Amino acid sequence: MTKGQDITDHFIIHHIDEPKARSLLDKYYVGETKNKVARYTYAEDGLYRTVKKRVLERMSIDEIRSETKSKIFALIILSLLLTSLTITTKYLDV
Repeated sequence: MTKGQDITDHFIIHHIDEPKARSLLDKYYVGETKNKVARYTYAEDGLYRTVKKRVLERMSIDEIRSETKSKIFALIILSLLLTSLTITTKYLDV
Protein backbone atom coordinates (compact mmCIF):
# COMPACT_ATOMS: atom_id res chain seq x y z
CA MET A 1 0.00 0.00 0.00
CA THR A 2 2.81 2.44 0.81
CA LYS A 3 5.45 0.90 -1.44
CA GLY A 4 7.88 3.59 -2.62
CA GLN A 5 6.30 6.27 -0.44
CA ASP A 6 7.80 8.27 2.40
CA ILE A 7 5.75 7.57 5.51
CA THR A 8 7.93 9.51 7.97
CA ASP A 9 5.10 11.93 8.83
CA HIS A 10 2.74 9.07 9.60
CA PHE A 11 5.35 7.30 11.72
CA ILE A 12 6.14 10.41 13.78
CA ILE A 13 2.48 11.23 14.34
CA HIS A 14 1.40 7.69 15.20
CA HIS A 15 4.06 6.70 17.73
CA ILE A 16 3.93 8.51 21.06
CA ASP A 17 7.09 6.85 22.38
CA GLU A 18 9.09 7.55 19.22
CA PRO A 19 12.53 6.52 20.54
CA LYS A 20 11.15 3.10 21.47
CA ALA A 21 9.50 2.69 18.07
CA ARG A 22 12.65 3.85 16.23
CA SER A 23 14.69 1.19 18.03
CA LEU A 24 12.65 -1.46 16.17
CA LEU A 25 13.01 0.13 12.73
CA ASP A 26 16.44 -1.26 11.84
CA LYS A 27 15.16 -4.75 11.13
CA TYR A 28 12.49 -3.33 8.78
CA TYR A 29 14.70 -0.82 6.92
CA VAL A 30 14.27 -1.18 3.16
CA GLY A 31 16.06 1.89 1.82
CA GLU A 32 15.62 5.55 1.05
CA THR A 33 12.63 6.61 -1.01
CA LYS A 34 13.12 8.58 -4.20
CA ASN A 35 10.01 10.70 -3.76
CA LYS A 36 10.68 12.06 -0.28
CA VAL A 37 8.62 15.19 0.27
CA ALA A 38 8.95 17.05 3.57
CA ARG A 39 5.43 18.29 4.19
CA TYR A 40 5.98 19.30 7.78
CA THR A 41 8.89 20.07 10.05
CA TYR A 42 9.25 18.22 13.30
CA ALA A 43 12.02 20.19 14.98
CA GLU A 44 13.04 18.82 18.37
CA ASP A 45 12.27 22.18 19.99
CA GLY A 46 9.14 22.79 17.88
CA LEU A 47 5.53 22.76 19.08
CA TYR A 48 4.68 19.24 17.95
CA ARG A 49 7.60 17.44 19.57
CA THR A 50 7.39 19.61 22.70
CA VAL A 51 3.73 18.69 23.21
CA LYS A 52 4.50 15.07 22.41
CA LYS A 53 7.30 14.93 25.01
CA ARG A 54 5.13 16.56 27.67
CA VAL A 55 2.28 14.15 27.01
CA LEU A 56 4.65 11.19 27.22
CA GLU A 57 6.11 12.47 30.49
CA ARG A 58 2.64 12.70 32.02
CA MET A 59 1.60 9.25 30.90
CA SER A 60 2.78 6.24 32.83
CA ILE A 61 4.01 3.79 30.19
CA ASP A 62 3.41 0.82 32.49
CA GLU A 63 -0.16 1.78 33.42
CA ILE A 64 -1.61 2.70 30.02
CA ARG A 65 -1.78 0.20 27.18
CA SER A 66 -0.24 1.13 23.84
CA GLU A 67 -3.61 1.32 22.07
CA THR A 68 -4.96 3.76 24.63
CA LYS A 69 -1.88 5.96 24.39
CA SER A 70 -2.21 6.15 20.62
CA LYS A 71 -5.89 7.08 20.84
CA ILE A 72 -5.24 9.77 23.44
CA PHE A 73 -2.41 11.19 21.40
CA ALA A 74 -4.54 11.13 18.24
CA LEU A 75 -7.17 13.19 20.07
CA ILE A 76 -4.51 15.69 21.14
CA ILE A 77 -3.23 15.99 17.56
CA LEU A 78 -6.80 16.38 16.27
CA SER A 79 -7.48 19.17 18.74
CA LEU A 80 -4.23 20.91 17.74
CA LEU A 81 -5.25 20.61 14.09
CA LEU A 82 -8.74 21.99 14.71
CA THR A 83 -7.33 24.84 16.77
CA SER A 84 -4.84 25.77 14.05
CA LEU A 85 -7.57 25.59 11.39
CA THR A 86 -9.80 27.85 13.47
CA ILE A 87 -7.00 30.37 13.93
CA THR A 88 -6.09 30.22 10.25
CA THR A 89 -9.64 30.78 9.06
CA LYS A 90 -10.08 33.65 11.50
CA TYR A 91 -7.04 35.49 10.17
CA LEU A 92 -7.64 34.67 6.51
CA ASP A 93 -11.36 35.57 6.63
CA VAL A 94 -12.29 32.36 4.85
